[in-house]
Amino acid sequence: MGALGLIMFLILVLKKGVVKEGGHVNKSSVPGITLIDFEPMGNYLGGHPASDNVIASTVFRKNSDCCLFFYKDGSYSLPEYKFKIKIRSFKNIFVDDLSSFEKKLISGAITLTKEASNLIKKKNDGQLAFITINWTDGQSDNSTVFSFEGKDAMQRANTAKDSFLQTLN
Repeated sequence: MGALGLIMFLILVLKKGVVKEGGHVNKSSVPGITLIDFEPMGNYLGGHPASDNVIASTVFRKNSDCCLFFYKDGSYSLPEYKFKIKIRSFKNIFVDDLSSFEKKLISGAITLTKEASNLIKKKNDGQLAFITINWTDGQSDNSTVFSFEGKDAMQRANTAKDSFLQTLN
C-alpha cells in the first residue's frame, strides 16, 4: 500500500504542475502570473502606512488600478505581497543621490523609520540612490522611499523610475 500511495502522490503532484528541480519551483502557483511580470524597485525604506519595516529586494507590478509591491527573496518562487499604491493617487516620483536625499531628510521633507535612517548612516559611502514616490491616500500625503546600492545605483534607480512611470500609462 505504501508504494501505491507514493505513486498516487507523485501523479497528483505532477498533474498540479508543482514540479521541483534542484529545489526550485518551475511553475507559478498563481495562474497567469510569472516572475517576468515583476519589475525591481530596490529596497523599501519606509513611507507607506501599510509597512513600517525595511524590506530588502522589493519588486512591483501593475494590477488594473494600482501598483502592487512585493518582497522578492532570491528563490524562483513568487514574491510576497506587501502593499499597494493606487494609480490615481500618484503625484510624482523623484530619484536622488545620497547628498540630496540627506538634505530632504534633514529638512523634514521625508521621514523614515529609525531602522531605515540607521541603515543609511551605516552605508554612507556615496554609492546609494533613492526613489521617492509621492502620493495621497485621500487623507494624507505620503512619500514612499526605495534605495539602491552599489556603483550602478543611480542607473538602476532611474531604470526603476522609468519602469514605474510606464506602468502608470
